[in-house]
Amino acid sequence: MSLKRFNETSEGAMNLNGTVVFPDRIIEDGHVLFECSCICLSDVVVHGEISAQYDLRVIGKAQAESFKISGQFDCAQNVNCTSIEVGKDCIINGSLSAKHVDIRGSLICDELGCDELMVHDQAVVRSTADVTGDVYVDKTLVCVDGITADGTVTAEHVVAGEYADISGEALVLSDLSVPV
Repeated sequence: MSLKRFNETSEGAMNLNGTVVFPDRIIEDGHVLFECSCICLSDVVVHGEISAQYDLRVIGKAQAESFKISGQFDCAQNVNCTSIEVGKDCIINGSLSAKHVDIRGSLICDELGCDELMVHDQAVVRSTADVTGDVYVDKTLVCVDGITADGTVTAEHVVAGEYADISGEALVLSDLSVPV
């Protein structure tokens, strides 16, 4: 697969007060590497892997086979992939759909559907979380509507607004809060 690099010298790149901005939709086959902190003002659709050496912000939707973001990842719409690894915080104002999710900071998203979830800080899901495998959150897991998990759920605290349907073991260190 080919590698397409995006940086301050790439065609279409704009520099706004030291931030590299790509105003047009990005659609690529192969691997995409963002070599600097970037803001993409439209959709990013890649038939391969998206890598970012620093922070990446996408104002549209983001879709790829996999994401490997060294810094923070923000997306204003839905994120669809097979796997996502983020080195810092991950904020998605839409749904996150993936098989494997590994976030080194906090995760905030509207809705979550995945096979495995690992968050090394706290996770907040504004609606529902549906996890077919194991869940590991270092601190607090908040699912405003509720959570369905088929595997083991490990967290310091779990807060579910309406329901917590956990088929596996719940290894909650402090409390599991669900209204009755």
